[in-house]
Amino acid sequence: MGLHGGGSEKIRMVLRTFIKKGLSNRSGKVRSASVVSFEKLGTHDDIDIIKNMLKDNDSDVRRAAVPVFENLIAHDDLEIIKKMLEDK
Repeated sequence: MGLHGGGSEKIRMVLRTFIKKGLSNRSGKVRSASVVSFEKLGTHDDIDIIKNMLKDNDSDVRRAAVPVFENLIAHDDLEIIKKMLEDK
């Protein structure tokens, strides 16, 4: 039984709340684990959260965010990538 059933939406929301709290943790390991969790529970609506994690001070967090970003981004979001590259 996965997290995609009708009664599972409440569980998903609780898990997402914990994951979002983990993203602001001082520990890079906790932030990395939280980012990785978005790979299964994240939606396109979370793209801004993951985009911010791509700018984290910890390289492990940034590395963890890359595949999640790739999974959540849509073709229409190419402008996001262009703007991110212009910031550098």
